[in-house]
Amino acid sequence: MSPSSDDGLNPFDEDRAASMADEGGRAAAQSNTTNEVSVYDVMSEPVVVVGPDVPISEAAQKMRDLDVSLLPIEEGERLIGVVTDRDLVLRGVAGGKDPSRTSVRDVMTRTVVCCRELDDIRDAARVMHDHEVQRLLVIDSSQRVIGVVSQADLAPRSEPAGP
Repeated sequence: MSPSSDDGLNPFDEDRAASMADEGGRAAAQSNTTNEVSVYDVMSEPVVVVGPDVPISEAAQKMRDLDVSLLPIEEGERLIGVVTDRDLVLRGVAGGKDPSRTSVRDVMTRTVVCCRELDDIRDAARVMHDHEVQRLLVIDSSQRVIGVVSQADLAPRSEPAGP
C-alpha cells in the first residue's frame, strides 16, 4: 500500500523526508537510532481499514463498535485517506448528507500524516504539532499501516499524587 496526500507526494519518499527535516525537525520517515521510547511501544493496534465506497453510517457504526475515532481508507492496497468522527459529523451529518447514501470518499480527509514504528515518541509529537493533528497512522518498513498513535498515547506517564 502506498500512502498518499493531497499534494500528490508520498509522505515517505526521500525528498519529502528531506524537506520535513529542513523545516526544523527530524523527518517522520527517519528511524529511531537511540534507546528512547519508540512509537511502536505506545501505539494502538490492530487497525481496521474501510474502503472508500462504504456508507458513512457503516463507518460510524464501526467506530462505535471498535471505540475508535479514526479509520484509514484504502482503495485496493493503497492508502488514500482517513475518516474521523469529526469528518462524519461536520462534512456528513451537519452538511445535510444522507448517511446511508453518502460514501466515506465524500467526507474523508485526503491528507494522511504518518510516522514510522521506530520513530521516537518525541518526533511523533512534533509531527502532530506541526501538522495540527491528534492522531498519526503508524507504518512499518513496508509502508503498511500497523497502528495508530494519539496525543494521549504520547502524554507523560506519571504516578498519581498521594494523599
